[in-house]
Amino acid sequence: MTNAIERHISINTENLSGEFYFQSFLTEAYEQHEISETELETIQLDCFKLLAVRTESYNNGASSSVQIEVAQVIMASNFFTIGLYLKSLPDLQTALQALKNEPIADQYQKGLKIVCRKMNVARHLYYLVCSSRIESMQYFYNVAIDEDLKRFLKNYNLEYEAHEVTTLIDYQLMNPVSDLAGVEYLVHYLHNLSLENMFCAKFKPAVILAVMHEYDHQYKELPVNFFEQVLLNALGCVLLRKDIEAPILTAADRQEMISIIQCEDGTSPFTLLNNTADLVIESLSITSLPLKAYIKAALPVLISSF
Repeated sequence: MTNAIERHISINTENLSGEFYFQSFLTEAYEQHEISETELETIQLDCFKLLAVRTESYNNGASSSVQIEVAQVIMASNFFTIGLYLKSLPDLQTALQALKNEPIADQYQKGLKIVCRKMNVARHLYYLVCSSRIESMQYFYNVAIDEDLKRFLKNYNLEYEAHEVTTLIDYQLMNPVSDLAGVEYLVHYLHNLSLENMFCAKFKPAVILAVMHEYDHQYKELPVNFFEQVLLNALGCVLLRKDIEAPILTAADRQEMISIIQCEDGTSPFTLLNNTADLVIESLSITSLPLKAYIKAALPVLISSF
């Protein structure tokens, strides 16, 4: 029987940034005395050495000198890539040991491989999004798929601007992506959009069109989210004991839905809506665990709108 007990480290995950993971991890490790001042200085020096190597590559080997603005971008890209590697490790203890013991250049190379893999995932998710897209003339939705996401995939510079979100995507998801950057942001956005498409695919295009028209006849020019309105309609149908796949809730139906949610025998609105969501999932024969979780994650936002 071994007597070795893994030492508990004092890094607080709540202080770690998803977008700036490497910087926050390094700061937290130093402030919690998990790395010494000497180790911190060594890591910082190695980061500058890596920057020199990357800027020389940026200049095709001609020089390691670039404008300060360019150097800042490349350094941020390096930090993002190393952060992806540290995130990929099984726990904070392993990540801390890697940070302290592995050369920064090696961490960067391992992170770069992860960036490449995530780009492949993003391309696959984009294919799924295109394959499951909603038949609609809604401007923001179509531009996001046909232009914004395609441009992101085409222009993403994984070597020197890996942290950048190169394209603004105006179509807002029901569950927005936050505290992520670069390819991580892209993968999560595409994953969430594919889940929203998957849910909407449970309904005939004519039903979705009718739901959106009931919401606003000018919906094609509005940044309204399809999933939100279709899910809200489905929840209302279940609450009002209507056929989930056919009827479209009128303004009067929605008002009755609100009254039920607010006054159902003392049951909290969240509990009632959560139970209703379970019935929606069952009625539509939804088996995808990620989609089930996505629906549940949307409920607090829906409740706040009542």
